[in-house]
Amino acid sequence: MLARRVATGEVTTQWFTHQSTTPVTDLPQHWPPAYRELVRRRVNAIEQNASLGLLEQPEYKRRWWVQPWETRIGPILRQRLLDHCEASQLWYESSPAGRRPVARTVRQLAELLCGNEDFTTLATLYAPAAVMSVVLLDLLADERVPQAAPLRYKTSGLAKRRDWEKVWEVQRREDAEESVADVRHVGPDLPRFTSGDFLRPSYWRHRGKFDVPNERFVSFASSFSPLSPTTPIGWAGWTTDERAVAVLDLLEADSHAHAQSPESALPLLRAFAELLPWTTAHGDGHAEPSGDRELLQRAYSGHITRLGLSAVDVDSWRPPAPRRGRPRKIVR
Repeated sequence: MLARRVATGEVTTQWFTHQSTTPVTDLPQHWPPAYRELVRRRVNAIEQNASLGLLEQPEYKRRWWVQPWETRIGPILRQRLLDHCEASQLWYESSPAGRRPVARTVRQLAELLCGNEDFTTLATLYAPAAVMSVVLLDLLADERVPQAAPLRYKTSGLAKRRDWEKVWEVQRREDAEESVADVRHVGPDLPRFTSGDFLRPSYWRHRGKFDVPNERFVSFASSFSPLSPTTPIGWAGWTTDERAVAVLDLLEADSHAHAQSPESALPLLRAFAELLPWTTAHGDGHAEPSGDRELLQRAYSGHITRLGLSAVDVDSWRPPAPRRGRPRKIVR
């Protein structure tokens, strides 16, 4: 409508120039006849009514602009795919004692999801040329947080966590109605975390200044290396007891390799040790799996004794610093 008035010289405006568009002065022929007739009558009304003509000026119009479909559909597909990855049936297995939590590698998760027609259809739209494991690596890389604290925090973050752990221990003892007179007065101003306390920006995004878990998945990595097809991951929707049982199963599954190299078990033992204080004494209302803290504690003690390690070894474990720079060339 404005375009016709511009074309006839009735209105002088730079609106079309600023928007890098060309005025359309004729009704498009591909429009349905009924709609073309409606628009024609609207144009005539605007041309005959000065008030309507004034309202049709660019200054009174809101630009009809939306993000391109390709830009909008990507995040939607990503959230739908991640929701499928969180389906509870993927993170449990049936056992004689009932349902039991199980950690999966990205490769194993890809094999399970290949049978989900909805997931494969969405994955094809999300990344048409990529194989399933590559799609999952892209989806999960920034949606998981390591269970072992040394793989989450820098030195400053570990120090702040130790301050919080002291307070948590006091609270647990108070809940158990024990005497805490000797440790009741822990510093009133507990440290808050910053982005610089975490090893990756994605960990900070999920945890925030109070280190509150909001991630979808947890990883049981053994180093700083990025997520790989063989990295065991778990569902963050597990209870603490279920998470501890999953870590225990990983320890037992790799017991032979750990016997040959005891230090390789330290990342999982550290993750297990961090979970133990939060496990319930006699389960947490869930019938399966049994979360008896004494049983888990005995299992933990049994592993470190069998491997010739100590609780101090587990607590002091730190992953080796990542190598920087290009590998040195071998001269032959």
